Amino acid sequence: NVKLVKEAQKDESLKMLGLFTTGVAHEIRNPLTSIKGFIQLLNKRVPDESDNKRLINLSMREIERLESLIKDLITYAKPSKPNIEWVNARKICEDVIQVLSQRISQKKVNLNIDLPYGLYVTGDRKQLFQIFFNLILNAIQAVKPETGEIKIYADIDRERDSIRIVIEDNGIGIPSEDLNKVFTPFFTTKDKGVGLGLSISRRIMEDNEGKLTFESKYGEGTKFIVELSKYKIEEVKIYG
Repeated sequence: NVKLVKEAQKDESLKMLGLFTTGVAHEIRNPLTSIKGFIQLLNKRVPDESDNKRLINLSMREIERLESLIKDLITYAKPSKPNIEWVNARKICEDVIQVLSQRISQKKVNLNIDLPYGLYVTGDRKQLFQIFFNLILNAIQAVKPETGEIKIYADIDRERDSIRIVIEDNGIGIPSEDLNKVFTPFFTTKDKGVGLGLSISRRIMEDNEGKLTFESKYGEGTKFIVELSKYKIEEVKIYG
């Protein structure tokens, strides 16, 4: 009973924090949109060769960074309700890899995807894309150039009748003192990171009736595991 009361209090506190965060984010976004509009007007009137042009471009870049942060805050505080349907998990991962192809080639990462072509899971297509995008991008950032390896594969848990899609990298891994902070909002080890990507991904995963967990050994690498209970593998004929 005590545990249930504490959980209820925690849920209520998170709900209030979510409402507060959403309100603040919206209040910041409105004047920020106006500032962005004014700077865009100034940008048209300033000669390309002037120092002011460079300062305006820097200001625009910082505004866009703030807009990205506000978007993440709103998503974390009040994620949209998922549209649950059958989606092809391999296709989503392939779409993410295509979007990140430039980063992969620049870092010369060896990325191997070993998912059945006919693997379908239930979830919101856009939200699952966002989760896999965050996880694969994190893996790319974690590995070293040229020697980096990323594997994406499926592991079926017969006992729990669920499927685990694993994103595994041979990066530096997570220090033991940070293992309990990975999903904590605003915790990050990146110089330019905000620390909301994994928090948002775990929350979205729960809304999609799944789980997001991880395993990591410092100096060896990390596995992020997307677990879903509803899946099917259809036979796909590949020609050519």
